[in-house]
This record gives sequence, structure tokens and C-alpha cells, in this order.
Amino acid sequence: MHTNCDTLKNTYHFMKILKARCGCHFLLLLLFLSWQIQGNAQDTVTYKNHISITPLRLIGLINPGAELGYERYFGNKYSGKILYAYLHDFARTTPYENYEGVRVGVEAKRFVYQEEKLGAYASAEAIYNRSSFNSIYEFFPNDSPTSWRGSYLDSIFVRNENLSLNFKVGMQVQYHRLMLEIFGGVGIKHKRLTHEGRINSLDHIHSRHPNIYSISAKEFDGLTMNLPLNVVISFCF
Repeated sequence: MHTNCDTLKNTYHFMKILKARCGCHFLLLLLFLSWQIQGNAQDTVTYKNHISITPLRLIGLINPGAELGYERYFGNKYSGKILYAYLHDFARTTPYENYEGVRVGVEAKRFVYQEEKLGAYASAEAIYNRSSFNSIYEFFPNDSPTSWRGSYLDSIFVRNENLSLNFKVGMQVQYHRLMLEIFGGVGIKHKRLTHEGRINSLDHIHSRHPNIYSISAKEFDGLTMNLPLNVVISFCF
């Protein structure tokens, strides 16, 4: 039991150090490493360069924005990818006001199955995400955490910063120069979410009707699980 606790503590501190001291430099290092895994497999890939978009991010419920990626293939077995997203609620799918941020990442893929029009892969991905917004939440007084009496609405400013390490599996289907990709996975994320401009910093968010926005907006500084899942469309050349 002590060994497991020590392992979690060490992982927590490792993620904090990566985010605080390395930031984007850590992502660039992973990108450099992914570019080196070219291998000696037979090269039958016709289009080695892919420019991608993530259309569902435009209407995302948590981190909406416009995302663009570039992927380079190294033979049949490996590829490396970089991505950048400008986070903004273009479609007004969230209750946030003045939502702004950035999302950058790198990914290294290993293809376990590859034909001319179909592929399957496993990958490792590092994502850095930073955003901020204004929103209104319901708060409970700190001295009455189980009573609705005294609850009130407060408009606050929220800052959210996290670094994720994800492991994914995905499928790719290609039609001429267009490719559809679907992926899912699991990861670990160091998340730091803070509030500014609150009436009372000791009170806590709670909702009469709990939802994804009230739950995800609670102040937090630590490790949590991440479940990446999305659809990507690419142009190949």
C-alpha cells in the first residue's frame, strides 16, 4: 500500500515538474523523438503528408475551438504528428463567456495494420491545454455544505491549465486524398483550475441539478484520468 501511494505521489510531482519547468519544450522534445522512429519497414505509403482538422471540436462541450494538425509518415509503420488549436466557443455550445485558450500537442504512432486504404494504430500523445473564461455558478456557504439555505449565484473568472499523457488506438479509412480517422484511449492528466473574483473564496460550487459544467469547474490541482475520443479528417499529399 505504501509503495502504491509513493508511486502516485512521484507521478504527481513528475507531471507538475514537466508542466512548470518544461511546458512546450517537453512537447517539442517528444516531437523530435517521434520524427526519429523511421524504422526499416518497406515503404508503400503514397501520401506521406497529412493536414488534418477536428470538426467536432468546433462544437465541443468542454474545450471548443478550431484545431489543425500536420502528420508525417515514415514508411508503413510509423508517423509523427503535431497539432495546434485555438480555443474559442465559435458555436456557442457552452455557458462560458469570453472563452479563450490554446491547445498544442505531439503524437507518435505505431501502425499495427496498414493497407492502401485502411490502417490501425496505437499511439502515445502529449497535450498541453490552457484556457480561461467567465461564467456564473451556484455556491454553497462553507458553514452549511448540506443545506440549500444561503446558496447564491456568483460570476467568476476561471483559469484552467493541464498537461495530459494519453495512450490511444485508432482506425483510418482513406478515399483518394481524404482520410477519416476515429480514435479513443485513456490517459493521465495534471489539471490546475483556479477561480478569481469570488464573493467568498471559502464557499464551494454546487448545483441543484449537477451537470458537466458545474462539476468540471470546481477548483482542483492534481492528477485525474483523461479519456480522449474524437474524429479527424485529413487531406493527404
